[in-house]
Amino acid sequence: MMKNTRTKNKKQPQETPEVNVSDVMNIVKKFLDKEKFKYIETEEQACEIIVQGDNLIMQLVYYVYKNHLILRIPHFIRNVDVMRPKLVFMINRFMEEILDIRFEVGEEGKSISATCQLLLEDALPTERQLRFLTMLIMNVADDYYPKFMQAIYGKEGDASFDAEMERDIGEGIDEIEEGFPGPAIKTLKIN
Repeated sequence: MMKNTRTKNKKQPQETPEVNVSDVMNIVKKFLDKEKFKYIETEEQACEIIVQGDNLIMQLVYYVYKNHLILRIPHFIRNVDVMRPKLVFMINRFMEEILDIRFEVGEEGKSISATCQLLLEDALPTERQLRFLTMLIMNVADDYYPKFMQAIYGKEGDASFDAEMERDIGEGIDEIEEGFPGPAIKTLKIN
């Protein structure tokens, strides 16, 4: 019998090496020290800072999860019903405009968090990347906070409220009143 000498050249999927979480967090701490942020180190290898914007005081958390450096402003809106069709539509619209930021509705449906992330495949984060991501998430959450508050507490039927909502989320807002898209809610839940 003849042996089959032909071997199939199958490429094995390459696994991305895990980053060293403590190395990444040390870089984050050095960045925060250099920028003169006072931070709290948590047991879960995360750093938390408190920052004040024009509209809101935010808690900003830095942590590593599955080779991503995550910056999260947890529950900057809380204890209100955010599962309203117009509000969820507005969140989706904001995320289309700003690709680097995600707004997530908590599983309980009563809070909104903002997150952005940096993929850590080949390199550790640079100071420039950290500065950019920090300023981006802080400014976006601060700028969009009044719009969320207007959508949550504004009076529908009020001409100024309706004009503001139309300007912020555009045309098509009336289309979602009757058939609220259920799958959109699932994509916004925090895993």
